Amino acid sequence: MTTTKPTKARAAAAKPGARAATKKRPASSELASASVDPRLAARRRDVKRSEGRRRLHTLVALCLITLSSIGALAFLQSSWMAIDVINVEGAERTSPIQVTDASGIVLGEPLVDLDAGEASRQILALPWVASVEVTREWNGVITLNVAERTPAISLPITGSPGQFMLIDSTGRQLEAVDGLPYGFIPIEGLAASGQPGQPGPPEAHGVVRLLGLLSPERQLDVSQIVVADRNLYLDLAAQGRVRLGSDSGLPEKLVSLDTILSTVDLRCLWEIDVRVHTAPAVTRLSVDGVEKAPLTDLSTCT
Repeated sequence: MTTTKPTKARAAAAKPGARAATKKRPASSELASASVDPRLAARRRDVKRSEGRRRLHTLVALCLITLSSIGALAFLQSSWMAIDVINVEGAERTSPIQVTDASGIVLGEPLVDLDAGEASRQILALPWVASVEVTREWNGVITLNVAERTPAISLPITGSPGQFMLIDSTGRQLEAVDGLPYGFIPIEGLAASGQPGQPGPPEAHGVVRLLGLLSPERQLDVSQIVVADRNLYLDLAAQGRVRLGSDSGLPEKLVSLDTILSTVDLRCLWEIDVRVHTAPAVTRLSVDGVEKAPLTDLSTCT
């Protein structure tokens, strides 16, 4: 009796657990899904849907904002928001056309393009303009409210006989006029360049200060103001001259002058010297024309 050896296939089949080993194992994802609670999986799906909706809402909002911005810019640049009217207020010595032209503002331009600061700077370059306020209204109206300067003195213009330049309290030349304007005290020893908008001579500041300190009644006593070697003089309408010296200490000097004019006999007056206000000096003119004569008998004055 013969025996046969089992084949390899039979040998493998004969091994315990061999059939089970040949079966396909489930994937890890299938194992994970089989092990996940259905409620948790549903929650995850809801979260993903919510995130998608939020992203969609954000995208829609950004689109709306962009479209709104584009629409607003288009509206602001349209004829509905253009400059329709330019009003000029407060200008008397400067014409409204000059103010408008100087501002650089043009009718029909968009309101949003208006540079109020630049317009103000350009208007302030006009000789008579002291300040300006630029206001805009969204109905298309621009208002230029101007405050003008006030002339304080009038100086003859160099090289222009009979022409005088009006100058304000800051020393700015305002306008050339024919002849000395009514009510202005003549000033000798100073002259203006005749260029409106430019500064006058530096010594003009001292003259302006002097006139600002003189009362209207005292100004009537003055026939002219003289500037010589940076010293100030007052020629009195009645007779004589007041020597003030420099423009320092003018308030005290004028108080001393008022006292002398009110209390001293001014017959034969030649000069009142108040350069040292605490020690004023009065000199006279003799009847025969001698200056600074030490007169003792004022009855000889004529």
